[in-house]
Amino acid sequence: MRHGILKPKNWIKVAFCISLAGLTNHSLGDIVYKKLVIVEPTPPHNAPDRYERRYPQRRRDDALVISRIDKQTDQLLTILSSSEGLQSGSILEAQRPSRLDERAEPLWVTTGLLKVEDIRPGYAIARVLEDSSFDSSLHFKEAPGVMVGDRIVPQTTRITQNIKILPTLTLLYKDLFLDPKGFPLTFELSSEGLENLKEQAKIFLGAHSPSLLIEAYTDTEGDRQSNQMESYQRALTIRQTLIDELGFDPDRLIAVGLGESEPLEEMNLPGKKALARRIVLKVNQNEVRIP
Repeated sequence: MRHGILKPKNWIKVAFCISLAGLTNHSLGDIVYKKLVIVEPTPPHNAPDRYERRYPQRRRDDALVISRIDKQTDQLLTILSSSEGLQSGSILEAQRPSRLDERAEPLWVTTGLLKVEDIRPGYAIARVLEDSSFDSSLHFKEAPGVMVGDRIVPQTTRITQNIKILPTLTLLYKDLFLDPKGFPLTFELSSEGLENLKEQAKIFLGAHSPSLLIEAYTDTEGDRQSNQMESYQRALTIRQTLIDELGFDPDRLIAVGLGESEPLEEMNLPGKKALARRIVLKVNQNEVRIP
């Protein structure tokens, strides 16, 4: 090279070096590559229905999750990632993990209830029955409802035995009927006794039994046969009152006059005779139906 003039061959070498430097860190050393990052667009705050509700979640490939959510009229329909083990009509829970402590295992919070509407090859369609729950509104304030990515599990069925103690009601003659001494041979209720009976007998309106026994008793004074008839007449009065005043089914009510057949113990003690003259209402235990 003379007088600073490059030959054509040297110009080609220089051009090649300049282009190589543009692709490197300008020191002609190791080539530096830029990492390509793809950022997905975020839907606006008031996103229309075409945006699917989703959240990032790591899951196993075999987990049953919500793959898609579509809105049909006023209902939300979901597409589940599998149909294996599902039956049409079954109720499912949508769940999402929440960490109260980064060191602890995630807590799975119910975000809604789903009902399987249709089973298809490889997936299932479910309708959202309840969108969000009380717990999810506490854990996920921004999005408490069902979302794409929520895992699906069968709803836990809790079976408890509901045992209802069937009541027995005992009412004294003196709290129900007109005074037989003041009104001989009467079996009518006093005004106070009528209100007392109506209030007390309401507990039997919802009893799961086809029949209600109305048993009437007397003390041991007087003729045994007369006591039997008196008790039966008073039981009939109670029966008719329950029908007329509370609307009891006549076929459910059985009036029984037992007279002095079941006297109380220690009848000679003060006040025992008054307790013996009584009406007992009780469900027929032999005909109790389990609801």
